[in-house]
Amino acid sequence: MSSSVNLEDFRIPLEELKRATNNFRRCGIFDNYSIGELSERWQNRTAFVKRYNKKEYESQELEIVSRLHHEDINSFIGCCDEDDNYIYMAYEYFAYTEDLDRALGPNSTVVYSWAARLEICISVAKALNYLHLGLGEHGRVIHGDVNCEHVLLNSGHDDDLDMQFKVCGFRYSKSVPINQPHQPHYCPEELFEKSHIDPIYKETSLLNTEADVYSFGVLMFVILHGSGSSGTMNENIHQMMNLVRGCYHDGPYKLIDPILLGDLSHRSLQIFTALAYKCISYDIEERPRMDEIIKTIEKALDIYYDEGGAFSDAPDDLLIPLEEIRKATGAEDFDRRISSKPHYRGKLVFRCNEHEAFFKHWTFEENDERNINGQIELIASFDHKNINPFIGYCTTDDGIIIASEYALNGSLYLKLETQSEKSYLTWAERLKISLGAAEGLKYFHAGFGEYKVIHGDFKSKNILLYDDLEAKICGFGKSFRVPRSHPDTNVYEEAQGSKYYMDPVYRETRIPRVESNVYSFGVVLFEVLTGILACNHPVEDERISMINWVRRLYNDETDKLVDYRIRDEIDARSLHTFKQLAYKSISFNMKDRPSMNQVIKRLEEALYIQTHGAASTIARKDQKLEDFRIPLKDINLAIGEKGQETRIGEGGFGVVYKGLVDSLVTVFNSKKGCTITVILCDLVGSHSRLK
Repeated sequence: MSSSVNLEDFRIPLEELKRATNNFRRCGIFDNYSIGELSERWQNRTAFVKRYNKKEYESQELEIVSRLHHEDINSFIGCCDEDDNYIYMAYEYFAYTEDLDRALGPNSTVVYSWAARLEICISVAKALNYLHLGLGEHGRVIHGDVNCEHVLLNSGHDDDLDMQFKVCGFRYSKSVPINQPHQPHYCPEELFEKSHIDPIYKETSLLNTEADVYSFGVLMFVILHGSGSSGTMNENIHQMMNLVRGCYHDGPYKLIDPILLGDLSHRSLQIFTALAYKCISYDIEERPRMDEIIKTIEKALDIYYDEGGAFSDAPDDLLIPLEEIRKATGAEDFDRRISSKPHYRGKLVFRCNEHEAFFKHWTFEENDERNINGQIELIASFDHKNINPFIGYCTTDDGIIIASEYALNGSLYLKLETQSEKSYLTWAERLKISLGAAEGLKYFHAGFGEYKVIHGDFKSKNILLYDDLEAKICGFGKSFRVPRSHPDTNVYEEAQGSKYYMDPVYRETRIPRVESNVYSFGVVLFEVLTGILACNHPVEDERISMINWVRRLYNDETDKLVDYRIRDEIDARSLHTFKQLAYKSISFNMKDRPSMNQVIKRLEEALYIQTHGAASTIARKDQKLEDFRIPLKDINLAIGEKGQETRIGEGGFGVVYKGLVDSLVTVFNSKKGCTITVILCDLVGSHSRLK
């Protein structure tokens, strides 16, 4: 026990504990606890009393719990070490208490709604956040054993939302200095085989806050799935976690407790599971902090309440009154147009905070009413950082107005179209935009339950650019779902999409596949590389399309494909990686096209090379000999008039000198300060001249 804790402040006489607990009679609910009411000196509080063997008890528990004061942490009352063999720890007990393991079990008398389960997660997260923020000079606390058994619920209420939740179980907790490097804390043997313990901690013995985040992520899946995580249930959670990782790309629906079906919001569920997967990432840098976790789960809870707490084919909760849209756009006839088409912009003060909204009017003349409702349902289910946020919709006499977040930087199409000599996208910026768009498509292809989503009109116009050029996909009017198990069963009478970006295989077969999106993405990649839009004709007096022009230059003149504005900054290795990916994406053979996971990996590689490697810029084939001619006086300045001091060798071809390139700025502008070699070639006998 630490000497920094004054034991007398928390000492409870052994006789008092024996009296209160009827000589430590075991509790029926918790086999390893005794329960009893203490005397007036301790405010007649009812206590849990747990006994530990002194010889086996090596813990910072007393030092830690004596300093904890938080509404979501089970209150510590006191301890007793008078017994020769045991030490007793007393915590506050509140009526009808059970742990979460039993509460979610088959014998529980209470059915916990989705809202109640989110509230449990929020309470636990707030307790852990309190521990991780630190206790002043005493450092931060790592709980070390977050699981169902250590979440107590006051279940004596008919309403599951009127319960109290408390975190307990500090036997394996550690107090660590905030500003001190991680010190090894070996995982206790009794925890090593537990499935809720962070595998990185088991491997490295470095106990940090991210280990608690991992265990919390497991707890989130337990709460979603309804499986216990402690005691003999360890095998169950091991099987559950195998299911969790197997469902990463298939969607979360196999993980849902059947009791919750009919009581879930799709968007709330998506936010919750995406967060839980981040928490259990094997890369600890991807795991969020507890304060971020709290905000995200609170958002999921808000969405659950906003959407009425159930899956719905008709998202009426997202309905925006027409009068509100008229006020946002400034006039009854929507005079804040941003194009010749029925597109508008305005600010919905109570719906999208500081962001402006973008309004698009879908008419029943152009779209089937049933199809429009289906599209709204689909769009409302999206939740990803690289997808244009959906705000809501409004019904009109002739159609529906769709409201989404407005992008101040316009689209990728607009950026490429309006480039100039002085204002253009750098190569690194183009790679970043491409990577963001790829992440958005990957989200679609990962699927929603039994379906994958195919963007039916992917093109540069539907890639919006937000702050810091963050790319977000929009334009979902022609998107559709296809069955995951039988993706080739849907055949459409008419191919959807824009002709310059449309997969020729899809155009012929009318069967939508994710590979068709990859083809369209490949076309966009070549727009990014060339700076030429797919709808334009790159060769004067020829009606050849941009993508066919690309195919023509594939073998012999690929250097012509690079936008001249970025030619001097692009790393040749980054270009090679990007170009290979783009060509594979537009292959006529679908099997050659990469998956979006592979696309992202290659784009990340190209961006890393460009931003971290030494640039090896491209020499153009159309440069003439005159472009490389250097005046003799500049050579003499570099190597010296006679060159004797800078002479480094000779051979059958002539004499070699070295010199500094500082004076040769007319040719080597990007290589100033480098040391170069100069060869004085012996062309005819003793006759010498520079070449």
